[in-house]
Amino acid sequence: MGKGGVVLGLIGILIGAGGLVFGYIAWSSLNTIQNSIGDGENIETWTATDYTTFPVSPAATVLELTNLTISFELTSAASVYMSFTCNAVISPGGTSSVFCLFKVDGVTLTEPMTQVGNTNGGSTTDYFSVSLQHFIENMIAGNHNITVLVSSGTSVNSISDMVLFVQSST
Repeated sequence: MGKGGVVLGLIGILIGAGGLVFGYIAWSSLNTIQNSIGDGENIETWTATDYTTFPVSPAATVLELTNLTISFELTSAASVYMSFTCNAVISPGGTSSVFCLFKVDGVTLTEPMTQVGNTNGGSTTDYFSVSLQHFIENMIAGNHNITVLVSSGTSVNSISDMVLFVQSST
């Protein structure tokens, strides 16, 4: 074998060894992440769905989606993540939009809020995907209720395919 073959062989060995080292680092990092999560973590999830069409009417009125209320109990303080998704249909006829907010334990959260709609007033019917998310880092133990509030600028708008997801982690 000539010098070229020896050099190529050495390069191959170095690349193979580098791959082994990289694989070990990836495996070791994954184990470190899994160990830091711990076995004592308690995660619970709740969902509510409604795939019907909900007319957001009358206009300029805050409506509660009572069919999407999630009631749950925390036995100790926990971090709580909540997510609401739906499709919104904004009908033509001027500037119009749909607003969505969370209501937690009877209190309306003004932030975060999501708003979708048209602003030019000249479009045909518009379809939007709506996503609203919120995280409460330290919700106290006890019974809790989470629901969604919606409002519309006109009474011809609607939402559908609604999903409310809540997850707690201690």
